[in-house]
Amino acid sequence: MTTFVTNPAQIQAGETESSVVDCGGDLAAIIFPDDWNGEGIKFQVSADNIDYCDLYYLDGHDVGVAVKPGGAVIVSPDIGRAIRFLRLISNVEQTDDRVFGVVLAVAGTAPARAARRKTPRKTAKSRRKHR
Repeated sequence: MTTFVTNPAQIQAGETESSVVDCGGDLAAIIFPDDWNGEGIKFQVSADNIDYCDLYYLDGHDVGVAVKPGGAVIVSPDIGRAIRFLRLISNVEQTDDRVFGVVLAVAGTAPARAARRKTPRKTAKSRRKHR
């Protein structure tokens, strides 16, 4: 069973990089702030939350998305599974604080099954055979 959790990634006023999000599950989507100023965001990733690097596709293109204020984007599972720690990078300094929602798909445990009865349930009275 999968549950979804949304964690904030905040870019403060005058900055271009967000706070760090620990993607303990698979990155599934990013929800954009209503009042975004800029065109897009790129991703920086880390395996240890110390050293960060820009994220690229195998062909050398940046992994990034165009931001639609108040919208959201689904992240490809190929990318989502590969990210442990994430920072969002804006192409321009923000005029005010901006908060993105980082949606994670977290594997949960299956609901517990009811214990099986050792003896069968008696749902009807037994009938006497007539002779």
